[in-house]
Amino acid sequence: MSTATKVLICDDEELVRWSIGEYLRSAGMAVAEASNGQEFLASVDAEGPSVAILDLNMPVVDGMTALRTLRERGNELPVIMLTAVGSVEPVVEATRLGAASYLTKPFELADVKRAVVDALAAHRARTSIAAPVGEGYAGIIGRSPAMRRVFETLQQLEGVDTPSVLLTGESGTGKDVIAQAIHRRGSRGPHPFVEVDCTAIPETLMESTLFGHERGAFTDAKVTKRGLFEEAGRGIVFLDEIGELAAGLQAKLLRALENRTFKRVGGNQNLRLDAAVVAATNRDLRAEVDRGRFRKDLYYRLAVVELHVPALRHRPEDIPLLVQHFIEVNNTTLGKSVAGVTEEAIGYLQSYSWPGNVRELRNVVERMMLFATESVIDATRLPPAIRFASAAGGEGCPFVLPEGGIDLESVERGFVVQALERTNDNQTAAAKLLGLSRYALRNRMKKFDLM
Repeated sequence: MSTATKVLICDDEELVRWSIGEYLRSAGMAVAEASNGQEFLASVDAEGPSVAILDLNMPVVDGMTALRTLRERGNELPVIMLTAVGSVEPVVEATRLGAASYLTKPFELADVKRAVVDALAAHRARTSIAAPVGEGYAGIIGRSPAMRRVFETLQQLEGVDTPSVLLTGESGTGKDVIAQAIHRRGSRGPHPFVEVDCTAIPETLMESTLFGHERGAFTDAKVTKRGLFEEAGRGIVFLDEIGELAAGLQAKLLRALENRTFKRVGGNQNLRLDAAVVAATNRDLRAEVDRGRFRKDLYYRLAVVELHVPALRHRPEDIPLLVQHFIEVNNTTLGKSVAGVTEEAIGYLQSYSWPGNVRELRNVVERMMLFATESVIDATRLPPAIRFASAAGGEGCPFVLPEGGIDLESVERGFVVQALERTNDNQTAAAKLLGLSRYALRNRMKKFDLM
């Protein structure tokens, strides 16, 4: 069995540490604990964790101070922050300091595990050695013609000062990983990479987040705050989901990019914009321009280089490579020793349309491995929507409706019974097989008199 991922959980509430720890241990991970930032820093040195979960508000040394100290020491450990509802500004500050992600209390334990897996995968992509073009590039996996074209463009960007780059493509295709590769392999690699999700920060705070603010600029502006453009220095600011940016901010962003200067909110001094911008969107920005929803001049300013990231259904040759990669990642995080999947299973995976793209494939592989006891996973572990997609005309429906119709309740009851039998009446596992919450499964069990 693979060496389990070690997660350091730092929270001053013992119950929080215990609940997260028990859940992650049940998923095959090792766990270490700390109750404040001081213990956290000592544990990082002593335990050598793979990833950390760090609460923001704690006695002795708070989470933000601990994270800042960690980065000042040159430690790039992936850190997931725990925050209270409405704590937007600390989230922005944690992002500046390289936090992998954040979870808002209260949270679902499944979300904690997903954040751990995502943080490890992102860290692995950032630190991996580039594979030869044709098999991959800078931790990005692919050998299809569509991906080779992407890699060729990325290689051309290595030797130049990064211009504005616009990444387009459907959700889940990995535009964020491409942005990190541009940063890591370009001339700005030694400088910060700052990521901003334009859908995650309220419109009222976005201007201050990007450009900073002066003391007294608005009610809660008690101190002068540098924005992300200042924090990035000569690095890269990655504006994810740029198509969601409000019209007023589009104008201010365009002005900053055109003039290479900006002002903090409430300020009069022109500050130099040294950072490069990489933007990403799952929208058709040209169509958005035609509809008047996105500024034409900003579109052209962002798209000095426009790079389309292909959907997974357009690169089926890459699926075996991606599956093997996700197996290796999950062997570490789940403490498994799976060698691969059968050719039959790969055939089903290559025939599926993948509306959720690489993100969906990653989730499917994790789900298969979670319940697998064999070293080579066969097609029976695939979700029904994938296994029966071809027979149902590729729409992902598990049935072709018979001419005479069916008794839908009998079919539903049968699936609930099968899921419970396969998981030895483990309701949580059975609910996951059916794509339901545990609460929804229990409702169906009551309905069909299975309690």
